[in-house]
Amino acid sequence: MEDARGQLVLQVRYENFQRLNGFMMPYRITVIQPAAGRRVVWQYKEAVEINASLPQERFHMPAPPVGTARVAIEDLPAPEADALPRIW
Repeated sequence: MEDARGQLVLQVRYENFQRLNGFMMPYRITVIQPAAGRRVVWQYKEAVEINASLPQERFHMPAPPVGTARVAIEDLPAPEADALPRIW
């Protein structure tokens, strides 16, 4: 992803592909933010299962504390210079 000046702001690399149920699945994903000097790597070391059945409780999100303000995502302030680029 580049900014309006053509400077690289975000790079995603998909690596170490392995066949999984007829699909090629990246077992390593690297996200790089050059200007901020950030790099995050996800690497699967155990078997991956596509569309696995998971119990509903794994997706439970606890309610925020009483009094927490609600803000629409489009009303959030623009990110700081060292944050990920705003894509919405």
